Amino acid sequence: MAIAVSSIGFSGCEEISKAATFSVPITISVSPKSDNPTIPKTDQSCTDMSTNKDFMDNKDKISGGKVKEAFFQITTLTNPVFTSGTAADQTFSTCSFTLTFDPVYGDARVYNLGTFTNVKLSDLLAGRMAVPVNTDFEDAIKLIPRRPKFCFNAVYGSFNTGPASASFIQGKLDVTIDFSVSAL
Repeated sequence: MAIAVSSIGFSGCEEISKAATFSVPITISVSPKSDNPTIPKTDQSCTDMSTNKDFMDNKDKISGGKVKEAFFQITTLTNPVFTSGTAADQTFSTCSFTLTFDPVYGDARVYNLGTFTNVKLSDLLAGRMAVPVNTDFEDAIKLIPRRPKFCFNAVYGSFNTGPASASFIQGKLDVTIDFSVSAL
């Protein structure tokens, strides 16, 4: 046992700090939806992380984190009516995802998770697509331990063919965050 201990060396506090920090991945899933939407449109879905056991067990030790992955897809689009063409002809100018904290925290800032540019509706209907994540979102991640109630917004931009409507639209956003947690 003495041999194993003597072969481990630390060159400073930084290595001890790194060894004392680990990643806790937590996936947040929301399903923004609306009845009788007109595109362009913003749909919102809220969550309360205080109901997540892994998060609550570690929230006091969280020092930040990064988005490991984020995926979005439109799971349901019922009775769409387009200005021209079919679903295969539609391209969103943008489709972006933002986070806003519950108003009780007094933070009105809109945190940008990421944005698709010129994304085809048919691609979003076909399956999950990786959201190009914005590094500014790390500011929001640092605040989540103290502000566990927040909403994700799906902001559907205009279609290349003009406005559209439907009976119902629902998306699914899965964001996996690697929270940096102190072991000490």
